[in-house]
Amino acid sequence: MPEMDAQPLTEAELNQQYIVSRVKDQDPELLRYLEKIGLLPGIKIEVKEKAPFKGPITLLVEKNEQVVGNDVARNIFIAEM
Repeated sequence: MPEMDAQPLTEAELNQQYIVSRVKDQDPELLRYLEKIGLLPGIKIEVKEKAPFKGPITLLVEKNEQVVGNDVARNIFIAEM
């Protein structure tokens, strides 16, 4: 269950800072990928760019820029800081 104030990363606003509150854990491969790029619960992120038409989202993850596709982003839940 997502936290009450959590929303999918796909709903994030541009140039806003968030904390990753949880990720869906049904797919072990996705979890390994998110761990590799540092997108884990408790991590601070900032949305730098959102491409139109369900394109990728560019994030600043603890000072490292990462780009995630829409399919990945909808499995990451964030909360406002």
